[in-house]
Amino acid sequence: YQEIRKDIVALGQTLGSSQTLAILEDMKADDVIGVPASWNSAWEFEDQILESGANYCFEAMNGVDWAVENRDVAGKIAAVGYDNDYGGDAAAGVKAAAEANDLEYVEIKAPPGQDQQAETVASVLREDPDLLVISTGPAEMAAIVGGAAAEGFDGTVVGSSPTWNPALLQSAAAP
Repeated sequence: YQEIRKDIVALGQTLGSSQTLAILEDMKADDVIGVPASWNSAWEFEDQILESGANYCFEAMNGVDWAVENRDVAGKIAAVGYDNDYGGDAAAGVKAAAEANDLEYVEIKAPPGQDQQAETVASVLREDPDLLVISTGPAEMAAIVGGAAAEGFDGTVVGSSPTWNPALLQSAAAP
């Protein structure tokens, strides 16, 4: 941003919440608008940002409401996600929807890395929620869902948009 800031009036896409947050104050000083390739609910409160879709928080609330209405989810809901603005934003939505639907809420942090999910899977099995709302990347989501299902987990799973990859349909997570 520092190299191009004097030559632009807008950024057609900024990549990621952390990167956008890092340049946001400079964008404000320069009166430059941007469209992040992220869906952090913080963008709702920033005049320099044009949103391109539902934020992680709203998406998670909608996912919980869908599961309650269409999958008869009742009892416990777990937000499973990265320990960052993406996972935290989705977890806030899961928590709000759990409260609105009078459901128990738990949060499980998932580290990055497909091969780093053993403790996440163990936490899912220990908590045994009726619904998982996952906010990771697709590889982690496949490892979490596939690993938990292999150990008998049969709850409903909803994923934030960045969890999706068509290859999931060919993995152990598909069923």
